[in-house]
Amino acid sequence: MVDVADLLKWLGEETGKFNKVRASRGNLMATCPRLHDGRYEKNPSFGISLEEPHFFNCFSCGYRGTVEILVMDVLHVSLEEAIRLLESR
Repeated sequence: MVDVADLLKWLGEETGKFNKVRASRGNLMATCPRLHDGRYEKNPSFGISLEEPHFFNCFSCGYRGTVEILVMDVLHVSLEEAIRLLESR
């Protein structure tokens, strides 16, 4: 089971992304880890479900997937390595 708040905190510390994390109706909202028009967001538009399978969606750019995909993209690792990192946390 993934602790989504801890995951976003860890990824934020590793990458400097996911600023302004806040709770919102069974989700956590944060700034999107991807560039929007050449810059990072200032306001949260990225939501991630607190319930398994922990889907995420950016309401600004449409970036979506599962936590495994998120870890893979943000840390620039393979899917297998992302799964191992999640299991070890």
